[in-house]
Amino acid sequence: LTILKIEQITRYSINITIDVNTPIFNISDYYVIKSKDPNNDINLFDVTGSSALITSLHSYTLYEFSAGLQNEFGFYVYGNLFYFQTNKDVPTGCPSNLNVATISSTALLLSWDKVEFSSRKGIIVMYLYTCFSSEYSVSNNVGNNTFIVTVDNLVPETYYNCSVAACTKVGCGVAASKNVKTLVGNIHMDSCVHGFVEKDILNISLQLNGSGYNVTIEYFFPPFVTFASESVLHGFLKLNSAQFKYIFSGYFKTKGVTTHNITLKVNKRKCFSDFSIEIPVKLSYQNTLGVLKVVTMAYQKNLTCSFKVSPKIPRDKNASSEYYGRGMYIDNEKFNFYICMNQHVESTVPACYYSNIHNGNGLWAALDVRVGCVLGHHLVTKELWAIHRNQKSYLYFHGIHKKWLTLNNGDGIAASNFNKSMRISLEEDKDQVYTFGSNHWMGNTKGLFYRNDSFSSWLQKVRWNR
Repeated sequence: LTILKIEQITRYSINITIDVNTPIFNISDYYVIKSKDPNNDINLFDVTGSSALITSLHSYTLYEFSAGLQNEFGFYVYGNLFYFQTNKDVPTGCPSNLNVATISSTALLLSWDKVEFSSRKGIIVMYLYTCFSSEYSVSNNVGNNTFIVTVDNLVPETYYNCSVAACTKVGCGVAASKNVKTLVGNIHMDSCVHGFVEKDILNISLQLNGSGYNVTIEYFFPPFVTFASESVLHGFLKLNSAQFKYIFSGYFKTKGVTTHNITLKVNKRKCFSDFSIEIPVKLSYQNTLGVLKVVTMAYQKNLTCSFKVSPKIPRDKNASSEYYGRGMYIDNEKFNFYICMNQHVESTVPACYYSNIHNGNGLWAALDVRVGCVLGHHLVTKELWAIHRNQKSYLYFHGIHKKWLTLNNGDGIAASNFNKSMRISLEEDKDQVYTFGSNHWMGNTKGLFYRNDSFSSWLQKVRWNR
């Protein structure tokens, strides 16, 4: 009795064809196929015609087959043995002894043993591991001889389901899994901002290193720059094109130093004097308790004019009636001399300065950058008053706090509480000569001049266009 061929139909069934033309006398023609698996389980399958369909086999299993027929005594007589191994399949068992250990706030250690031999269903070619939470997932694979792996870049204080599955060339089988929670992490983010200027192009680079929740980055640009290009960090959402504010929702962690770059065009290189540029950046993020941390920083750089001009800032149509764009005020009690040139100076540098008349070294001290022109000392409170650079608001110097405070509605006070004779407007370009005691002062288009008496020569003290 001979088996002619064995054909694989599925991973779990085959078709066996036997030779039924062999002349055997005094024996019935009732043929069967006997199968035996590695566990010595034996089954008989009827032969129909010359073939038998063998089902309910196990994948990737070596079987022993033989053809037989029943003799006159009712016993089966079998021919030669044939061996056949069914095709590979996905493993029916999972890796054994899976262990998941927490080693840091952002890392887990996975270890496991091999799948039981009978459940492999083929040659194991790799192990697939996955750790996932409600918001984050990490998945990768390792070779068939690796049984330990570190999973990092996870979110601190978060529950993860970690699983490992064995894989043959056919696919991956069932996975062993465990739940674990990462440790509480040290939420902190280092940051710094750098810049590089080349001609009219300014490149801003914000560097981040660390981790945090719900991170927000916001830039504040001066009006004389325009946006050119940027590279938005992965996962950050820009609120809108007109506002340079970027938000990352959830947990954010850098891999080393992460950089956000913005390119700007500086539109102020045609100016009357060198100037400074300042770009503040605000970084905010939350820790694991939801506490907000805010970090402010700024890029600062002194820039030179490509082409120097002599601008003249016009008087605003809604300017205060007491405002002057260029002029002086003399304090005849403390002998301090104040000079203001707001119509020639942009808002990034001071417009008003003061010096003592009897100070022979000629040194000038700058007032607050917000001061546009000095009105004088209040006749009652003796506080020094001024008008803001916006030409409308009023400022006064608080004697106790030692700083300038804003007063939006000061027209009524300014009109009647100051000695206007000690305040001179020098906005005209022609020669304007004024005498205070024995001192002579003259203002014109070039600047402010001084002499001790009418017989002395004029000495220039201030240039309007510095």
